[in-house]
Order: sequence, then structure tokens, then C-alpha cells
Amino acid sequence: MDAKALLDSLDVGVAAVAPDWTIAGWSAGATRVTGLPANQAQGRNVWIAFSAAKGGEIERVLQSVLADGKPRTCLMPGQASQSPGAVLETRVTRAPHNHLVMAFRPMREALARHVRDRTMLLIFDNCEHLRAGAAELAATRPRYRLRRR
Repeated sequence: MDAKALLDSLDVGVAAVAPDWTIAGWSAGATRVTGLPANQAQGRNVWIAFSAAKGGEIERVLQSVLADGKPRTCLMPGQASQSPGAVLETRVTRAPHNHLVMAFRPMREALARHVRDRTMLLIFDNCEHLRAGAAELAATRPRYRLRRR
């Protein structure tokens, strides 16, 4: 069995993230866990695929693993197509050439209410900041356009 077939057979999602934050690899399990097809994830910026995660715990974990190579586990908000409030338990490790590997699965254990509430507040707070920043940028700099990668 080749490596791709092995990754695709796992019950967890696996994504490889390049140093420029582009999703370089996306397993079939990642599609099952997030509902995001490979052709919509691979080649995209990880912060577009998981926009609610930007500025949250997962971003700090990714940066830390990149810096010191020590694997870490954290929670991150699920992709937008999942049910509202979906949380993924995510294990991040460093791979060759400064790539990062994320293995994630839906949270199966019930989160304590204060943890769930805090996570949801962070998600909504980040979404509001992104919307406000985009609106401000559009109002003050109309000549700038976002480029697709």
C-alpha cells in the first residue's frame, strides 16, 4: 500500500501545510472530517480553508511547532461546511522542508461548557475582526484587489 492510499484509509483527516501556508496535501479523511473536497483545499491558503482558526490557538501551535519541532495537540474550529460549533482535535508535527502535518478529527468527548464557550467566543471574535478589517480596507483603499493564488 502506498503512502497516499494509507493516509486516505485513516479515520482522521491529514493535511500537509507548506511554509507559505498553502495546503500542499489533503487526504480523503480530511474531506470526510471537514466536508471540504480536496480540489477546494489543496493549493489554497490554510487560513482561507479554516478562516475561523486565524489568530486562534491553532495558529500559535503551528508557529510553535515550526519554530521548535515539538509536536503539539490543540483544538481548532471546524471548516464552515460543518455543523456550527464543530471543533477539531488537531495534532501538529513538523515534516521535512519546514512543512507541517496536521492530523485532525472531530471532538468526540464533550467539552466542558466553559471551554466550549471560550472557543466559540474566540471563533466569533476572529470572524468579526476579519469582517471589520475587510470592510475598512475596502473603504479606504478601493484600488486594491485580492489576488487568487
